[in-house]
Amino acid sequence: MTEGFENPTVAEKYAAWVEAQKKEKSELFKNASFLAGLLLLYNLLRTINARVFWIAAYVKYTGKFSLDIYAVQNYLADERSEEIQSTAFLMTGSVVIVILSTLGIFIVGQFIMKIKLTDIVKPYRGFALDGVKFFPATLTLNLIGGVIVTAIVNSLTSQGINVPVSDFSMHSPTRYELIIQFVYVCLLGPVCEEFIYRGLVIKLLAPFGKLTAVVFSALIFGLMHGNIEQAITAALGGVVYALVAVKYNSIAPTIVIHILNNISASISDYGSALGWSNTDLINRVINICALFFGFYGVIVLITELIYETKMTEPDHALSAKKRRMGTYTNIFVLIYFGYLLWEIIERIWLAN
Repeated sequence: MTEGFENPTVAEKYAAWVEAQKKEKSELFKNASFLAGLLLLYNLLRTINARVFWIAAYVKYTGKFSLDIYAVQNYLADERSEEIQSTAFLMTGSVVIVILSTLGIFIVGQFIMKIKLTDIVKPYRGFALDGVKFFPATLTLNLIGGVIVTAIVNSLTSQGINVPVSDFSMHSPTRYELIIQFVYVCLLGPVCEEFIYRGLVIKLLAPFGKLTAVVFSALIFGLMHGNIEQAITAALGGVVYALVAVKYNSIAPTIVIHILNNISASISDYGSALGWSNTDLINRVINICALFFGFYGVIVLITELIYETKMTEPDHALSAKKRRMGTYTNIFVLIYFGYLLWEIIERIWLAN
């Protein structure tokens, strides 16, 4: 008989509960570490693949091969500055870099870490309609985020701080530039980003807390954009993406939402590039429709999603607080967040 317990059954239950806590804590540490490791690896692969692309460009322009990345960058900046700043070069590079980096993460996660990543990627019947249903709520949150961003940027600007912003505008684009930017921004980008920032997170963290996975996914999705402007709007929209991915245990509907969102955001860029006279009108109509259906989506559909997520949370040995702490205080997760924050701070520093 265990000391302190008259009933052996109670003692056995207590011992089993303690053991279950240790096991869950260990599994959470492993999954959080795997997740942060894959996210850090993704950024490393993007850096490596970017340099490979620059070297390939150097070979194309000079007919020579060099692994001296500084010499390559200096040549491209000095001798080919117009070419490397063109939409064709930037978007082609982005396509190559994202494809190779995402493929690398899939291979490492699926075959080396033995994480069944294909489970959350699979489409299901009706996924497109589910994506369309939640799209207005996402666009509405983006518009709200835009108001917040404007206030923050104006406040910082009034204090003499320049805030870097993203720029996907095109000037006198070729047909290839129009196509490659659409492929990257509206098709490839959404698919790869959903796999990285929803698929990986939901697969590895949702078993230890669905809402924790949702918040984590939204945070890193916002921060990874590297600027204040997109960080806030992407994080708000990312809440919807993550809730939907958790509900359906698939990123198929979130890919649809993401594609629709990016197409909507690109209308102004394409309208300006192609000289469309009704671009502003189209944007107003989309925004009005989004607000009309979106507020309903935010108030009703998203509320239902949050409630359903809470109600379908399985039993855990660890408390919700301990599981959150286990996620956010993981050493590798802290390193990853530090990396993302440093990128934003560095860009603001360089802009000033």
